[in-house]
Amino acid sequence: MTWLSDASAWLVWTVEVVVLVVLCAGFAYPVVAYSRNVLYRGGVLLLVAALGCLMAGSVLELVVDVTGAGALVEVAAYVAYAASGVVSVAATWRFAREFVTFGREGVEIETAGFTGGFERES
Repeated sequence: MTWLSDASAWLVWTVEVVVLVVLCAGFAYPVVAYSRNVLYRGGVLLLVAALGCLMAGSVLELVVDVTGAGALVEVAAYVAYAASGVVSVAATWRFAREFVTFGREGVEIETAGFTGGFERES
């Protein structure tokens, strides 16, 4: 690759990481500042934490690419990515746990109280 294509790739990667950092701060501020007004606060906080882990992994990976940091920093980036996945699953469970019950016959999902969607009522 040429120098110009390398520079543009670095620039795009840096812009992507900066946008991720801004999004993480933008989602975290209202949830923390106005937490009493947020429905499902625990689930939303977990989603923000997952985005924070994703952001941390991206920043660490950018540090590795820009400065040539060691393998330990790169491993930390991948640990942050894995933590983001685990926290995302926990956040999803936090939202869904009210509607899922485990019994002897298997898993039952409560759908009786919900109407709407895209189907037509004819």
